[in-house]
Amino acid sequence: MNRLKENYLNKLKSSVESNLDKYYVDKPFIEEFEELLGEESVELYYNRLVLETQTINIEKLDYENSTIIYKSLSHLPLAEVADERIWAFMTHITHWDYMRKRWPIEETMGSAVNFILNRYFFRERPFSRNGLARLWWFAHITYNSKFENPFYLTSIMLQNQDQDIARMILETPTICRNRKMVEATLISLKELTEEYEVKSRDYIRFVARYINLTGSVRLWDYLDESELREIIEEIKNSWKKTQNLQASLF
Repeated sequence: MNRLKENYLNKLKSSVESNLDKYYVDKPFIEEFEELLGEESVELYYNRLVLETQTINIEKLDYENSTIIYKSLSHLPLAEVADERIWAFMTHITHWDYMRKRWPIEETMGSAVNFILNRYFFRERPFSRNGLARLWWFAHITYNSKFENPFYLTSIMLQNQDQDIARMILETPTICRNRKMVEATLISLKELTEEYEVKSRDYIRFVARYINLTGSVRLWDYLDESELREIIEEIKNSWKKTQNLQASLF
Protein backbone atom coordinates (compact mmCIF):
# COMPACT_ATOMS: atom_id res chain seq x y z
CA MET A 1 0.00 0.00 0.00
CA ASN A 2 1.20 3.47 -0.78
CA ARG A 3 1.75 5.66 2.24
CA LEU A 4 3.42 8.96 2.92
CA LYS A 5 6.74 9.16 4.69
CA GLU A 6 6.30 9.81 8.39
CA ASN A 7 8.25 13.06 8.33
CA TYR A 8 6.26 14.35 5.35
CA LEU A 9 2.97 13.40 7.01
CA ASN A 10 3.96 15.37 10.09
CA LYS A 11 5.03 18.35 7.97
CA LEU A 12 1.79 18.26 5.98
CA LYS A 13 -0.29 17.97 9.13
CA SER A 14 1.47 20.84 10.89
CA SER A 15 1.09 23.04 7.79
CA VAL A 16 -2.70 22.83 7.44
CA GLU A 17 -3.23 26.43 8.47
CA SER A 18 -0.64 27.80 6.05
CA ASN A 19 -1.96 25.49 3.31
CA LEU A 20 -5.59 26.24 4.05
CA ASP A 21 -6.36 27.89 0.70
CA LYS A 22 -5.15 24.78 -1.12
CA TYR A 23 -7.93 22.69 0.43
CA TYR A 24 -10.52 24.80 -1.36
CA VAL A 25 -9.14 23.92 -4.80
CA ASP A 26 -10.53 21.02 -6.82
CA LYS A 27 -7.15 19.93 -8.13
CA PRO A 28 -4.81 18.14 -5.65
CA PHE A 29 -2.01 20.40 -4.54
CA ILE A 30 0.35 17.43 -4.18
CA GLU A 31 1.16 16.45 -7.76
CA GLU A 32 4.60 14.86 -7.66
CA PHE A 33 4.48 12.42 -4.79
CA GLU A 34 6.83 9.51 -5.58
CA GLU A 35 9.61 10.96 -3.43
CA LEU A 36 7.16 11.51 -0.57
CA LEU A 37 6.29 7.83 -0.19
CA GLY A 38 7.63 5.52 2.47
CA GLU A 39 9.98 2.68 1.51
CA GLU A 40 7.27 0.07 2.22
CA SER A 41 4.90 1.56 -0.36
CA VAL A 42 3.73 -0.70 -3.17
CA GLU A 43 1.47 0.57 -5.94
CA LEU A 44 -1.54 -1.73 -5.58
CA TYR A 45 -5.33 -1.64 -5.35
CA TYR A 46 -5.96 2.01 -6.17
CA ASN A 47 -6.82 1.59 -9.83
CA ARG A 48 -9.97 -0.35 -9.01
CA LEU A 49 -10.91 1.71 -5.98
CA VAL A 50 -13.17 4.28 -7.62
CA LEU A 51 -15.71 5.84 -5.29
CA GLU A 52 -19.10 7.10 -6.43
CA THR A 53 -20.00 10.78 -6.31
CA GLN A 54 -22.95 12.98 -7.19
CA THR A 55 -23.59 16.70 -7.10
CA ILE A 56 -26.26 16.70 -4.35
CA ASN A 57 -26.89 14.49 -1.31
CA ILE A 58 -23.60 12.70 -1.78
CA GLU A 59 -23.90 11.39 1.78
CA LYS A 60 -26.57 9.02 0.46
CA LEU A 61 -23.77 7.15 -1.32
CA ASP A 62 -21.98 6.25 1.92
CA TYR A 63 -23.33 2.69 1.77
CA GLU A 64 -22.19 2.14 -1.82
CA ASN A 65 -18.79 3.65 -1.13
CA SER A 66 -18.37 1.75 2.10
CA THR A 67 -18.82 -1.55 0.24
CA ILE A 68 -16.52 -0.42 -2.59
CA ILE A 69 -13.66 0.55 -0.30
CA TYR A 70 -14.04 -2.54 1.88
CA LYS A 71 -14.15 -4.97 -1.04
CA SER A 72 -10.96 -3.43 -2.38
CA LEU A 73 -9.15 -3.20 0.96
CA SER A 74 -10.67 -5.99 3.07
CA HIS A 75 -7.27 -7.71 3.03
CA LEU A 76 -5.74 -4.96 5.17
CA PRO A 77 -4.66 -6.11 8.63
CA LEU A 78 -5.83 -3.81 11.41
CA ALA A 79 -2.29 -2.52 11.90
CA GLU A 80 -2.41 -1.20 8.34
CA VAL A 81 -5.86 0.29 8.79
CA ALA A 82 -4.50 2.19 11.79
CA ASP A 83 -1.68 3.70 9.70
CA GLU A 84 -2.53 7.36 9.17
CA ARG A 85 0.03 7.59 6.35
CA ILE A 86 -2.12 5.37 4.09
CA TRP A 87 -5.31 7.34 4.53
CA ALA A 88 -3.56 10.72 4.29
CA PHE A 89 -2.07 9.58 0.97
CA MET A 90 -5.54 8.65 -0.28
CA THR A 91 -7.34 11.77 0.98
CA HIS A 92 -4.70 14.10 -0.48
CA ILE A 93 -3.80 12.33 -3.72
CA THR A 94 -5.74 9.36 -5.11
CA HIS A 95 -9.17 10.35 -3.74
CA TRP A 96 -8.92 14.12 -3.57
CA ASP A 97 -11.89 14.52 -5.91
CA TYR A 98 -14.11 12.39 -3.67
CA MET A 99 -13.00 14.29 -0.58
CA ARG A 100 -13.73 17.67 -2.18
CA LYS A 101 -17.24 16.53 -3.08
CA ARG A 102 -18.09 14.61 0.11
CA TRP A 103 -16.32 16.88 2.61
CA PRO A 104 -16.11 20.38 1.08
CA ILE A 105 -14.34 22.79 3.42
CA GLU A 106 -16.79 25.52 2.38
CA GLU A 107 -19.64 23.80 4.23
CA THR A 108 -18.04 23.46 7.63
CA MET A 109 -19.66 25.60 10.32
CA GLY A 110 -16.67 25.51 12.65
CA SER A 111 -12.91 25.76 12.32
CA ALA A 112 -11.74 24.85 8.82
CA VAL A 113 -8.37 23.76 10.22
CA ASN A 114 -9.97 21.36 12.69
CA PHE A 115 -12.27 20.10 9.95
CA ILE A 116 -9.28 19.24 7.73
CA LEU A 117 -7.36 17.62 10.58
CA ASN A 118 -10.35 15.38 11.32
CA ARG A 119 -11.39 14.52 7.75
CA TYR A 120 -8.08 14.44 5.88
CA PHE A 121 -5.87 13.15 8.71
CA PHE A 122 -6.26 11.27 11.98
CA ARG A 123 -7.19 13.47 14.87
CA GLU A 124 -10.29 13.10 17.04
CA ARG A 125 -11.85 9.62 16.71
CA PRO A 126 -9.99 8.92 13.46
CA PHE A 127 -11.82 5.74 12.45
CA SER A 128 -15.20 7.46 12.42
CA ARG A 129 -14.12 10.94 11.29
CA ASN A 130 -11.45 10.46 8.61
CA GLY A 131 -13.25 10.86 5.28
CA LEU A 132 -12.11 7.48 3.92
CA ALA A 133 -11.12 5.34 6.90
CA ARG A 134 -14.67 5.69 8.26
CA LEU A 135 -16.05 3.96 5.16
CA TRP A 136 -13.74 0.97 5.66
CA TRP A 137 -14.66 0.66 9.33
CA PHE A 138 -18.41 0.97 8.73
CA ALA A 139 -18.25 -2.08 6.48
CA HIS A 140 -15.74 -3.94 8.62
CA ILE A 141 -17.82 -3.95 11.80
CA THR A 142 -21.05 -4.87 9.96
CA TYR A 143 -19.88 -7.37 7.33
CA ASN A 144 -21.57 -10.70 7.97
CA SER A 145 -21.38 -13.64 5.57
CA LYS A 146 -24.43 -15.36 7.08
CA PHE A 147 -26.70 -12.98 5.18
CA GLU A 148 -27.36 -13.41 1.48
CA ASN A 149 -25.99 -9.88 1.13
CA PRO A 150 -23.01 -9.82 3.52
CA PHE A 151 -23.39 -6.04 3.68
CA TYR A 152 -27.00 -6.27 4.88
CA LEU A 153 -26.17 -4.81 8.29
CA THR A 154 -24.09 -2.13 6.60
CA SER A 155 -27.18 -1.14 4.64
CA ILE A 156 -29.27 -0.88 7.81
CA MET A 157 -26.63 1.34 9.37
CA LEU A 158 -26.07 3.62 6.38
CA GLN A 159 -29.18 3.58 4.20
CA ASN A 160 -31.39 5.72 6.39
CA GLN A 161 -32.09 9.37 7.09
CA ASP A 162 -30.05 9.42 10.30
CA GLN A 163 -26.35 10.02 9.71
CA ASP A 164 -25.70 9.64 13.44
CA ILE A 165 -26.34 5.88 13.57
CA ALA A 166 -23.07 4.78 11.96
CA ARG A 167 -20.95 7.29 13.86
CA MET A 168 -22.58 6.52 17.19
CA ILE A 169 -22.08 2.76 16.81
CA LEU A 170 -18.47 3.11 15.73
CA GLU A 171 -17.77 5.51 18.61
CA THR A 172 -19.39 3.26 21.22
CA PRO A 173 -16.72 0.70 22.20
CA THR A 174 -19.21 -1.42 24.14
CA ILE A 175 -20.98 -2.18 20.85
CA CYS A 176 -18.45 -1.91 18.03
CA ARG A 177 -15.92 -4.29 19.64
CA ASN A 178 -18.10 -7.29 18.83
CA ARG A 179 -19.90 -8.11 15.57
CA LYS A 180 -22.80 -9.84 17.33
CA MET A 181 -23.34 -6.78 19.49
CA VAL A 182 -23.43 -4.68 16.33
CA GLU A 183 -25.91 -7.11 14.80
CA ALA A 184 -28.16 -7.10 17.86
CA THR A 185 -28.13 -3.30 17.92
CA LEU A 186 -28.94 -2.83 14.25
CA ILE A 187 -31.53 -5.59 13.91
CA SER A 188 -33.39 -4.53 17.05
CA LEU A 189 -33.29 -0.87 15.97
CA LYS A 190 -34.60 -1.76 12.50
CA GLU A 191 -37.46 -3.82 13.89
CA LEU A 192 -38.41 -1.21 16.48
CA THR A 193 -38.45 1.64 13.97
CA GLU A 194 -40.98 -0.30 11.88
CA GLU A 195 -43.49 0.20 14.72
CA TYR A 196 -42.25 3.12 16.81
CA GLU A 197 -40.53 6.45 16.51
CA VAL A 198 -37.09 5.76 17.90
CA LYS A 199 -34.38 8.34 18.53
CA SER A 200 -31.34 6.41 17.35
CA ARG A 201 -28.86 8.32 19.50
CA ASP A 202 -30.81 7.55 22.69
CA TYR A 203 -31.44 3.97 21.62
CA ILE A 204 -27.77 3.20 20.92
CA ARG A 205 -26.87 4.57 24.35
CA PHE A 206 -29.60 2.40 25.82
CA VAL A 207 -28.21 -0.73 24.12
CA ALA A 208 -24.69 0.10 25.32
CA ARG A 209 -25.96 0.30 28.90
CA TYR A 210 -27.88 -2.94 28.45
CA ILE A 211 -24.79 -4.73 27.16
CA ASN A 212 -22.70 -3.36 30.03
CA LEU A 213 -25.20 -4.72 32.53
CA THR A 214 -25.59 -8.15 30.94
CA GLY A 215 -22.37 -8.66 28.98
CA SER A 216 -20.36 -9.92 31.95
CA VAL A 217 -22.48 -13.05 32.18
CA ARG A 218 -22.68 -13.69 28.44
CA LEU A 219 -20.07 -14.88 26.02
CA TRP A 220 -21.25 -13.04 22.94
CA ASP A 221 -18.85 -14.78 20.57
CA TYR A 222 -20.38 -18.16 21.38
CA LEU A 223 -24.05 -17.26 21.00
CA ASP A 224 -25.91 -19.37 18.45
CA GLU A 225 -28.63 -17.93 16.24
CA SER A 226 -31.51 -18.74 18.58
CA GLU A 227 -29.70 -17.25 21.58
CA LEU A 228 -28.86 -14.09 19.64
CA ARG A 229 -32.51 -13.81 18.60
CA GLU A 230 -33.57 -14.10 22.24
CA ILE A 231 -31.22 -11.26 23.16
CA ILE A 232 -32.59 -9.09 20.36
CA GLU A 233 -36.09 -9.65 21.73
CA GLU A 234 -34.89 -8.94 25.28
CA ILE A 235 -33.34 -5.63 24.18
CA LYS A 236 -36.50 -4.59 22.34
CA ASN A 237 -38.80 -5.54 25.23
CA SER A 238 -36.54 -3.82 27.75
CA TRP A 239 -36.57 -0.65 25.65
CA LYS A 240 -40.37 -0.77 25.33
CA LYS A 241 -40.74 -1.08 29.10
CA THR A 242 -38.44 1.87 29.60
CA GLN A 243 -40.50 3.95 27.18
CA ASN A 244 -43.75 2.99 28.90
CA LEU A 245 -42.31 3.93 32.28
CA GLN A 246 -41.17 7.30 30.98
CA ALA A 247 -44.55 7.93 29.42
CA SER A 248 -46.32 7.14 32.68
CA LEU A 249 -44.33 9.84 34.47
CA PHE A 250 -45.98 12.61 32.47
